[in-house]
Amino acid sequence: TGSKGLNDNAKYAYNYFVKNGISPAAAAGIVGNLWHEGLANPSKSNPDAKGTTSLGIAQFNSRGELPAL
Repeated sequence: TGSKGLNDNAKYAYNYFVKNGISPAAAAGIVGNLWHEGLANPSKSNPDAKGTTSLGIAQFNSRGELPAL
């Protein structure tokens, strides 16, 4: 229930978090944040004015988190 209108990525992420002990409410919050950042389109990229490009489901950026992954 509650997954109507979500794409497969969101459903998968939600179910993964719940199966691994995250409460349904917390899982929904995490997925909601990831959805805003790019879960709907994992190939999404967002350049900014500083010359940094953020990529992927959590929009890691090329000068910060992304190189460490």
